[in-house]
Amino acid sequence: MELPSKIAFAANPVFIVGVALALLAAGFIITADRDPIKKAPVAALISVVAVLGMSSAREALRMAYVGNFNYSIYDYPVRVDWGSTLLFLLTFVMDLL
Repeated sequence: MELPSKIAFAANPVFIVGVALALLAAGFIITADRDPIKKAPVAALISVVAVLGMSSAREALRMAYVGNFNYSIYDYPVRVDWGSTLLFLLTFVMDLL
């Protein structure tokens, strides 16, 4: 379960940014206990950005690791399922009421 050394993923800028965002989010959430109500929106925003950064790092790793096999994220088929999207949005709105 280790990466080949030729990938050098620990030096990848996307990985470094993903780790930095994760540490920033964790540090902010730890310090948010002083005034949690006031800091909740900022903590949520930082957490979303951190998750996006970490998922970008994961995709960069995937592309570096299996790129030799003609892998590309752009080859994924996209199919919109309006039923489940509508159900999600309806339950989300009902929770807000």
